[in-house]
Amino acid sequence: MIHTYYLTLLVITALGSSIMTSYAPAMLARIKRLFTRKKRYQPFTNTKPCGLIQLEVEDLQKKVSELEEQIDNIAKVRYTRDKNQTQKIRNEVKKYLISLQK
Repeated sequence: MIHTYYLTLLVITALGSSIMTSYAPAMLARIKRLFTRKKRYQPFTNTKPCGLIQLEVEDLQKKVSELEEQIDNIAKVRYTRDKNQTQKIRNEVKKYLISLQK
């Protein structure tokens, strides 16, 4: 009698575990869906405090001003190079013309 009880309990446990194994993914998905359904919608979850945003804006403005200064310096250097080059060409032409006059 005890053996039939244990055998019946073993068969029921085996059937229950096989059924649970096949339905476990669906049950987990439903449970996760229930938990996510209860979460409140927060549209701006990745926002930063205003102070941090202002600091980032100030840093970016500093970088932009530094880059503008670099561009201005490069433009000045380029202009002086071109100016010096034209001066050198003029001097060479003058020397050549003077040598032709003699």
